[in-house]
Amino acid sequence: MARVTQSLETTVKLDTRRRLHRPQVGQRIEQSPYLSLFIALLLTFVFVPFLRAGFETRAGLATAMIAVVATGLRALAHRSRIVKLALVPAVALVVAELVMLGHHGQVVELVADAAGALVGATFMTGILIDIMTSPVVTADTVLGACVVYFLLGFWWARIFLLVYTVDPGAYTISGAALGLSSYDARASLIYFSYVTLATLGYGDVLPVSPPARALATLEAMLGQLYLAIMIARLVGLHAASRAAAGLDDHEPEPTRSSSHDD
Repeated sequence: MARVTQSLETTVKLDTRRRLHRPQVGQRIEQSPYLSLFIALLLTFVFVPFLRAGFETRAGLATAMIAVVATGLRALAHRSRIVKLALVPAVALVVAELVMLGHHGQVVELVADAAGALVGATFMTGILIDIMTSPVVTADTVLGACVVYFLLGFWWARIFLLVYTVDPGAYTISGAALGLSSYDARASLIYFSYVTLATLGYGDVLPVSPPARALATLEAMLGQLYLAIMIARLVGLHAASRAAAGLDDHEPEPTRSSSHDD
């Protein structure tokens, strides 16, 4: 009976210790370099489409873009060269998004799309360096890989928008020229980018000009290659780290609670 009581007391103490050491939501966001960027990217194409057309949509999209820029720079603060490369286009993107709240013009849209493409490229480069140089697979490593996949869609959307700004007839929607308002066209091409990246191929938005078709094909191919290569990298890294720790595939990894108990 004494042993049972002692075992129960030990279990309660361990459970209490786990709860005390478990990070809250705010602490998790602070500790993870990519979680806030992941959330900002989700808001871009999950929350913004539910806003009413007009100024709310424009303001929501601008706010989401600013959040992506801010959280991306924060996530890569440990890589000063990447931050320096991203800083100028990031400022240009924020300024252009704010200007487009009250003014629509081809020059402003070109600046926003070109700056967005540069920001996306530098963010992806920095996160990929982190992933490829990581000695072990952690939750942040996996989250970083997910963020890069989302940024791929963001980057290609900016490329498609550049093509559309130069040639509005490069894409059709339901068989007709895209010919929508600036923000409706931007929303349609962001949607088209992620549909193409996932190779869903709904067929409602179609590239019709040769450059637009070539870019869409390239995005679909690179999206599949990224998934295959990244999964292989993460699985191989995980297996190598387990082998280095002297664990085989059937042995569970030591839990954090056991390390605290020691």
